[in-house]
Formats: sequence, C-alpha cells, structure tokens
Amino acid sequence: MTNIPQLLETRAEQYRDRPLCTCEDSQLSFQTVHQYACRLAANLQALGIGPGDKVLTLMGNGAEFLYLFFATGRIGAVLV
Repeated sequence: MTNIPQLLETRAEQYRDRPLCTCEDSQLSFQTVHQYACRLAANLQALGIGPGDKVLTLMGNGAEFLYLFFATGRIGAVLV
C-alpha cells in the first residue's frame, strides 16, 4: 500500500521537471515539491514533531501549504 508522500516520491523520480501544479503564477515541478517537502519534514522532526502529532496551520492555498501537506504526511504527523 502506498501513502501520499510515497506517491509524490515515486512521481518525482518518474516525472522530475514536469509541472505538478501552478502556484502564484509559477509552475512547481514534482521534483521541487518533493525536495522542499523532504527538507521541511526534516525540520519538523528536528523540532520534535513526529507520528500522530498535530500540526496546525492557518494559510491559504499556495506552495507553502503544498510543502507542509506532504511534509507532515511524510513524518506521520496530522495537518490540521
């Protein structure tokens, strides 16, 4: 069974520079989103956030939300 962060990783390997989405008039590639999400996941873990922890956010749709969505899923945290 594949989870969402694993799916992003697979697609980043497969589609690298293809656009995943457009945010704020710029296109984000699969690889870019994957790289930022991995770095953010590592930073969240360094802060002590782990599986089952809730991460609260108040932000609109944008690149940062996308990175946070995949980063929390990668470490097993819950985005609220």
